[in-house]
Amino acid sequence: METSVVLDHPRVLLIIAMAVGVLLGVLPYWPGLNPNGNVVGVDTPAYINWTTQMLARPFPGAISYAFTQADSGFRPLPLILFYLIASLGISPQQTVEFSPIILGPLISLSSYYFVKSGSGNRGAAAISALVACFSFNVTVGIWAGYLANWLAMIIAYSFLAGFFLFERSQRKIILVPLFLLSVFLSRCGSMLL
Repeated sequence: METSVVLDHPRVLLIIAMAVGVLLGVLPYWPGLNPNGNVVGVDTPAYINWTTQMLARPFPGAISYAFTQADSGFRPLPLILFYLIASLGISPQQTVEFSPIILGPLISLSSYYFVKSGSGNRGAAAISALVACFSFNVTVGIWAGYLANWLAMIIAYSFLAGFFLFERSQRKIILVPLFLLSVFLSRCGSMLL
């Protein structure tokens, strides 16, 4: 039986997939493609505005704003993440514009662990990680600014990977984080999208 050099080293393929995710996150703001540094995406200006509004409030008010006023409370999780990052002194525009640099690799990584925990095949998991970084959700979503969709997919893949790990595990201690993630998904899942 022939073996593939790529599939013999699935971690290398995973690293390549994550690097491609980073490069795709940088691509819309590459000076050669976007010399004026214009904001890219339909939702990106709204995220920047909402994050700016959150920064003008104290912490409890900012969280309340994310769950009620910003987009009628439909996307609180990405807004809270953007708020926390922007609270470190990074401008809201940079926080939102460069969030795909983090979300892109995370979607590949979560896809990898989802397939690996479901099938046990590291080669297939590495290929799925590479396919995930070139999927419609990433390649079109980056130009549209659909960041909440990416985050929802990352959480869903992580939940399903945890489910498969729990199903096969002799230690049932993983039930606690899996249960908490399940509750989180059921309470916030519809608001993420």
